[in-house]
Amino acid sequence: MHRIYDDITSRIPEAPAWWETNGVPRYDPFHPQRLKYATEVVLAEIACQLCETTFLVAFETGERDGRLADLIRAERLSYGDPPNVECCSAGSACGSEMVRVVEYWHRDCDARYVVERRIVDPRYGEWVRNPELEVLFSAYWGGQGDPVPPRGPRWKPPQVSQVGDDRQAATPRSWTDRLRSFLGQI
Repeated sequence: MHRIYDDITSRIPEAPAWWETNGVPRYDPFHPQRLKYATEVVLAEIACQLCETTFLVAFETGERDGRLADLIRAERLSYGDPPNVECCSAGSACGSEMVRVVEYWHRDCDARYVVERRIVDPRYGEWVRNPELEVLFSAYWGGQGDPVPPRGPRWKPPQVSQVGDDRQAATPRSWTDRLRSFLGQI
C-alpha cells in the first residue's frame, strides 16, 4: 500500500497529471527528466482491480539492462497497489491491472559516445522514446483485437470547499473512520 497524499491532493483542485513509482502525485507534465536517477522510464495507465478507476503512473529503473522493456514485451510489467486516493473501499490495497504503456523512454548510454572512459559526445545520456513499446496489455482488454475504452473513469480529486464557500468545510477523515467505513462495506 502506498502512502496517502491527501494533504496535497485535497488542496489542489485538479487531478495529478501522473503519479511517481511510490504513488506520489505529480502535477507538471510528464517527462523522464523529472525522474533524476533513472535510465529507463515508463509512463503507463493502470486500473484499480476493484473499481477500475484509472491512473497514469511512472515506472523507473536505474539499471541499464532493459528490464522494463523486457517486462513490457512479456506483458509482466506490474505497478502493484494503485495510488492511495481511497478510490473505493479497498482500492489502496487491492492491486492494479496494467491497461497500456503510454510512453517508453531510455537513456542513450551507447559506448560509441565514450572514449577511454570519458564522454566525448553530448548525446550520451539523452532520453530516447521508443513508440514500439507503447502497447495495450491484452489481459486488461480481454485479449480482443479491437480495444474498447478503459472501463473506469480517471481519478479526480473530490471537490474541496474554499474559504468563504457556503458549503461545509471539508475535513480529512481519520484512519479509524476509514477503517470503520471499510469494515461496514464487507
